[in-house]
Amino acid sequence: MKKSEFANSICDSAAMPGREWPENMRPKKAAEYLGLSRAFLDQARCNGTGPRFVRVSRTCILYRKMDLDSFLAIRLFMSTSEADRGKRSHKPIGSAPKRNRKPGSLPLPDFHLGRD
Repeated sequence: MKKSEFANSICDSAAMPGREWPENMRPKKAAEYLGLSRAFLDQARCNGTGPRFVRVSRTCILYRKMDLDSFLAIRLFMSTSEADRGKRSHKPIGSAPKRNRKPGSLPLPDFHLGRD
């Protein structure tokens, strides 16, 4: 897919006037709404970087339209430099900061062993 086709697909999906979208969508329809591939949406869900979702059962995932709109809204930028700065703030929820360690070293425990 060419860049211009990709841009048009995004514009045609979520912002398409007159198209009715359901309030709850399965991953295929949600990916179509966002203008993304289903594989990207599945991967983002596993990584914790995608839009919020509802797990109805072990095999049934739903996306709420309002969560998809929110996902798009927090990624809205005026320039590429603003978007580059914004990348740092889109970490998965609950991700711990990385410690600076030498490669191959084991982390030290955070407690005192009682030896003086």
